[in-house]
Parts: sequence; structure tokens; C-alpha cells
Amino acid sequence: MLFGETPEVSILINNMAWTLRHLPAAATFGLGRYRLQPIHVQDFAELALREAESGEQHRIVNATGPETYTFRELWRMLAQGMGLRRPVLPVPAWFGLLAARVPGSIVGDVMLTRDEIAGLSQDRLAVDCPPAGRRSLRDWVACHADSLGKTYANELSRRR
Repeated sequence: MLFGETPEVSILINNMAWTLRHLPAAATFGLGRYRLQPIHVQDFAELALREAESGEQHRIVNATGPETYTFRELWRMLAQGMGLRRPVLPVPAWFGLLAARVPGSIVGDVMLTRDEIAGLSQDRLAVDCPPAGRRSLRDWVACHADSLGKTYANELSRRR
């Protein structure tokens, strides 16, 4: 999970914040215990440069930020950082996918896919190793709290 210099380029985080601003609750698939380690794009770029300069080939590198959140904790941290109070409700994956279609149709985007739910639920976005990045998502949210989620970042229109 990447986040960038501004909310507009941090599509997933921004759209989660948009959801918190516009809906009365957030949802996790199941209990939301699957983990994420968001990394800032600058940390990711620096990591990629270091790896390219190392000359080692065919190496797996874990691109992780300094913080680990469960999906439930990520929703809560975003809401708290923006000064909002929203319940985080566990829902079955099929219901979350169906429910995301309603706001998705309003903004003209696909907010959530079956593959995204599967990837999250399988706990594939976190590893047990030292972080590669140093920039904190929590600090980033605090810096951008006023503008985060004010507008929806439509991924489909960016691809056109």
C-alpha cells in the first residue's frame, strides 16, 4: 500500500478517507485483522534505487513502511487523524463488495474488487522484517487531515 506527497496521488488512502467523510460507518471483511505496512512513494523510490545500485539480481525485497496496522486499525487511525468518529463494522466479503457498488456508482468508479478483498484477507500486505521505509503514515495523515478525502480520487478516470 503506497501513499504519496498529497492525498490526490494517494488513491487508496484518500478514498478510504472520502468514505469516512461521506458514510456513517466503515467496514472490514471479517474481523479486519489482516495487516498492512503502508510505504511512502519516496521511501519506495529510494529503496528501488538502492537495490538497483547494489547489482544483486533476482532478489526479493520487502517494501514496507515503519508502521503496521490491521485493516480495522487503519480505518480507526484515519478517522481519528481527521477528527471523525465512525464505527468500523465487520461484514462478509460478499456484502462489502456489493455495498461498495453503491458509492462506486455515484462517483463512477470501481471502489473495490474481489481480488483486492482476497489480497487483503490473506494478510499479504505485511511481513515480519525491519521496515524499508521511514516516513510515517500517521504523521502524513496529521499533515493532510484537512484535505484528505475532501474529493474522491477516481482511479478509472486516471487510466483513460
